[in-house]
Amino acid sequence: MPPLLSSKSRHNRHEPTLAYPVIGSARVVLLLLLVIMAAGLYVRLDNFSYWLENKNLYFSPADDIPLPQNVDIFYYLDIAKDFLDGDIAKYDLQRQAPSSYKRPLSLPLLSLFLALGSKLSGKPLEWVAVFLPPFLGVLLAVPVFFLAFSLFSTSRLAASPEKISPHAAIGGLAAALFVLLSPLFTERSSIGWCDTDVLNTALLCSLTLIALRCSLARERRPLAFYLVGYTLLSAFFFLWWDM
Repeated sequence: MPPLLSSKSRHNRHEPTLAYPVIGSARVVLLLLLVIMAAGLYVRLDNFSYWLENKNLYFSPADDIPLPQNVDIFYYLDIAKDFLDGDIAKYDLQRQAPSSYKRPLSLPLLSLFLALGSKLSGKPLEWVAVFLPPFLGVLLAVPVFFLAFSLFSTSRLAASPEKISPHAAIGGLAAALFVLLSPLFTERSSIGWCDTDVLNTALLCSLTLIALRCSLARERRPLAFYLVGYTLLSAFFFLWWDM
């Protein structure tokens, strides 16, 4: 697989380096990307203090459990609960009365994530549903960074790898920062809003990145690697979206 980041200088415009005084090294870029993701995570978790100050609005009075803020998540919570209980009913008697809703044969991946999170943490499913979105949401920074980095690196401005590399890295970091601080995406990936939307954008950006790298591949082996990765990620995306 051709590296996207390298600490050594190369003279191939499709494999730019980060060995430039403005950036320093790939480790510095990685550190800055992690800082951006940490900032995005903080923004998404910051509202929980308000939840604690207003428990009558955000917590169940019966068992003091936080309540997710969107409607669709309760469908996935029911399936996750049945999965943990070891008994997934073929029909959901609580939906589409009077005939009831026939559940799909495959287990929704979001329900699986919720069940695994509850099993590993020992917390109720509702707690996992409230806190899972921020951690999934900040993953968008990774494909967006590499997508912007690749676009900058392969642009017509990349006449000299030593000059374009820092610009590509800065462009990728800026793209990651702005996408994580986007008001609409921040709202849809903050605590309490748990849905498949939180990961859809990251998966689509990842598919776009792989398609771009595939178009730049000049040898069969990396091309085959990208095609296999694109196929597997596409299958995961359709399973995750659950449409």
